[in-house]
Amino acid sequence: MLFLSFSRLAARLASPLLATLALTCVSVSFASSPLDNLVGAPAAAAVPDENAFTVEAVTARRAALQLETAQARSRLEKIPENAADSTALALTQELGLLARLDGVFADQLRTLQHAADLAAEGAAITARTQNPRPPAERFPTPRGLARLDQLYAERDYLVRAKTLLEADLENAAAALADARDDLEDKDRQRRTAKEARPGAADGR
Repeated sequence: MLFLSFSRLAARLASPLLATLALTCVSVSFASSPLDNLVGAPAAAAVPDENAFTVEAVTARRAALQLETAQARSRLEKIPENAADSTALALTQELGLLARLDGVFADQLRTLQHAADLAAEGAAITARTQNPRPPAERFPTPRGLARLDQLYAERDYLVRAKTLLEADLENAAAALADARDDLEDKDRQRRTAKEARPGAADGR
């Protein structure tokens, strides 16, 4: 009796697509009802392709729904604004239902995409746990003894070069100080010799 009531309701809908979707929802609901397990009913048959819950099927149903929406909106626009008949009201209600169904299809597509992302992530995690990378890929290969000897030799050379450079800097600083002292001494001797010359006191 409940199924017959839904069938009569679907027959009264102005849109054939709405009627089909209503009957589909009813059939899917009864097919998955837990009452079947209580009465020992046989398992539900395979879901037809037009009712499959896949991205392709939902996208196709949404495209058909959008086409039906465009047709209903076109019929509504052709009705004069001052016309007071039941057709305009029925088309307005139908457009509201179509908009709600379009939102349901959009939610289904988002759910399917999220499920696909989770499945891909789960498969990747399973693959990594079941097939771990070999140690050669996870840990770098240690350097050979010849390469270590080369690195130690380069380090010793740099240490010696740094020591020699510091010594050269110290020697250059000492030489500069000696040259400055020598210059001051010679300048002092020059002034002394100049003052000791005859006539230096007269300014000649």
